Amino acid sequence: LQAPQRSGPTREPRSRMPNYICANENKENLLFDQTVGALQEILIDPNFTKMQNDFLDKNCDEFEDKDENKLSYTKIFKEYVELVESVLNKQLRDRVNGYSQEKFMQQLKERPEEVTGDVFDMLETMANFEEFRGLVLAHKNVKSGKGFGLELTNSPLCAPEACEKKGKE
Repeated sequence: LQAPQRSGPTREPRSRMPNYICANENKENLLFDQTVGALQEILIDPNFTKMQNDFLDKNCDEFEDKDENKLSYTKIFKEYVELVESVLNKQLRDRVNGYSQEKFMQQLKERPEEVTGDVFDMLETMANFEEFRGLVLAHKNVKSGKGFGLELTNSPLCAPEACEKKGKE
């Protein structure tokens, strides 16, 4: 699975398409929408989040916020892609009747504007090393207390440092 590219030809409006294409396209649209919906559900599933956080916890100390990348980063990136791709594909096959990774990849290329938010971000971390590296470094910063982590309180959402100040006042 890879993030769709945001440029390319736009599709002809459905109203000008022949009816025989629309019947098949409706089935294709439904499958695409079901797959994207299932991806959204998987991404917020606590098991998926734990798997991703465990991987990032295990590997984030290897990464440094410097211009030069180490060779070991490539190996970690490949492991991440293989892990996430295998989990997503298994979950999608279980949740979406008729799911095919190849077909979904083709649909992503044809409809890049229809995938946004968390789904696009996740696919981007699997397709783009720099996005993955940014995810790992952000995780490392939050884990070490340097990052901008959020904490739930009874007051409006705030950064932990601001919440601590607010509690001392």
